[in-house]
Amino acid sequence: MRLARLCLFSALSLSFPVMPCAAHTPPPAADPLRPGFTAPLPANVAALDPSILLGDRLVAVARHLGVESRAFSLRQNDAATEMAQLPSGALALSSPRVMADVNSCEILVAVLETQPERILVEQTGATTAAELLQDPMRLMPLMTAEGGLIAVNHVKIEIADYTLGDELFIYQIGQMLNRGARAEALLQEREATLARVETLLPLPARPRTLVLSAGPDGVLRQELRASPVSRDLLERLGLENAARPSANGAAEDGMAEDGAARAAIDGAELAALAPEMIVLTGEPAAARRALDAALSAVPAAAAVPAVATGRIAELPGWNGYDIIAYPALLELWASALRRTAPVPHQLP
Repeated sequence: MRLARLCLFSALSLSFPVMPCAAHTPPPAADPLRPGFTAPLPANVAALDPSILLGDRLVAVARHLGVESRAFSLRQNDAATEMAQLPSGALALSSPRVMADVNSCEILVAVLETQPERILVEQTGATTAAELLQDPMRLMPLMTAEGGLIAVNHVKIEIADYTLGDELFIYQIGQMLNRGARAEALLQEREATLARVETLLPLPARPRTLVLSAGPDGVLRQELRASPVSRDLLERLGLENAARPSANGAAEDGMAEDGAARAAIDGAELAALAPEMIVLTGEPAAARRALDAALSAVPAAAAVPAVATGRIAELPGWNGYDIIAYPALLELWASALRRTAPVPHQLP
């Protein structure tokens, strides 16, 4: 709301001359190199890195490198909300989609308010419709307009290219943010963790696995085959995702019709999928309540192999963005699924 008001104010101030006032105190002199910037920065923002970061993976890597930017933009999801609530004092901007489609001047107002030296933009390599909507690169035409606010104030725009792969992306951001040594240490730690994962593979058993979660709405959802959980965890561990594209109107590419990577599932569909293992992610208590409700509604679901043998594990989920934390998460999944033993599942 604050940025929306500032956006309106800035648009008006650029359109109409400001009438002088007899008792008016002259504003601070403008920086000759950055003429749009006159007001001093708030103390909490001045202590932050003089940058604006656009992109989930970019923000996550920067924070692992010990860098808090003056402003940042994330997709609107659970991970974004969690990162936005960190007590950094940084300005949390709207998602790339909102800034591109709804409030196109928000990024310009953020430049005026935080006075960055540079804007780092994540090139995501987005391919699906849902990813393309939230692609930070959609903001490039607005930010690179000749004679525009960003150009006039000599704010550098740099691209952090995720299409190069995790390792080069981390290295590149380390160089951009002058944290090369820290990035190298993180890369070495990453390599060591992934090497430990290899010692845990192959898993002694490879049950057909269904990953379930439930949010505040209590709806049980399955991770489809196009989801980060399926792609980066199940496939990496050699496990088959028991979810099927035909469930709940999901499209043939393994995603839901609305482009989501998960879809609701009920007891009848769960019985039809007959997974040999179930992994509950997100809020485990909520997921277990939703699972129990689905099983209770369909007596035949009690014969599902994962339910009958008690192969139900609770593990952290994965959103595909915090690539620094990913190797440790993969190791956790591999270790947990190696020792998951059958325990009869009791309905309440």
